[in-house]
Amino acid sequence: MDLPFKTISSRENATYKGLKTLRQAKKAHEAGLILVEGFRQVEEALSAGIQPQWLIASPSALAHERWPVLQALAVASLETSAFECLLLEPRLFESLSATPSPQGVAIVAPSPLVSSPAVNPVDHGLYLVLEGIQDPGNMGTMIRTADAFAFNGVILAGPTVDPFGDKALRSAMGSAFHIPVYQFPSIREAKQWLSTCQIPLVAAELSGETITRCTELMPPAALAIGNEGAGLSSEALSLADRHLKIAMPGQAESLNAAAAAAILCHLFALGRPE
Repeated sequence: MDLPFKTISSRENATYKGLKTLRQAKKAHEAGLILVEGFRQVEEALSAGIQPQWLIASPSALAHERWPVLQALAVASLETSAFECLLLEPRLFESLSATPSPQGVAIVAPSPLVSSPAVNPVDHGLYLVLEGIQDPGNMGTMIRTADAFAFNGVILAGPTVDPFGDKALRSAMGSAFHIPVYQFPSIREAKQWLSTCQIPLVAAELSGETITRCTELMPPAALAIGNEGAGLSSEALSLADRHLKIAMPGQAESLNAAAAAAILCHLFALGRPE
């Protein structure tokens, strides 16, 4: 089955102009939509069950060797939820794209970000709590890390960079569609949610207890990583049930936030009972 494409060749097309506004993070957030670009990212999203509102392609994408796989995923998605397929002239797709050499395929879909979830945390679960993260590369890398170590979710506490923005999605390498991402207005509200299932908040900070063995760490736990420059807020530190630091015998004073998260997530994952 071929997808039913509608061709757009004018910048003044109302649908195209609406899609262009989604490149503004504020507009996309207000609309509750994300724009996912590139073969790998789109395939990951469709495979994870993300239902698009628009599938967007340029003529070059339809001739790409990966197109048959993506088209099959899109056709399967059409069977459960209708969406519009748009074929853009190359110059229009390039103007829409956030990358200098776009692959010519994208989807627009509802954001998977869950604000203040109604569901309870997973009993004996592992969560990664990110407070004040501002670098999209770090955000995506930490989501990918939590996915790699089978955490039950990523929690955003307070204002952070958009986890479903273009740079964060590329760093996450598809993991943003594999693991739940929850948003809370503050660390206090995130802590309250975790407390419903007695999941302790564990703060990563330089004055904490030095951890050297995975046997010292095990679920349930919610590992909190703070802002790249300032670390965790004083409120987060006061709410934490435990404070940890990574043993660093070298001369570096600290680790990048994403590197620290990777080490501690790995240790927590190893501490799971077999």
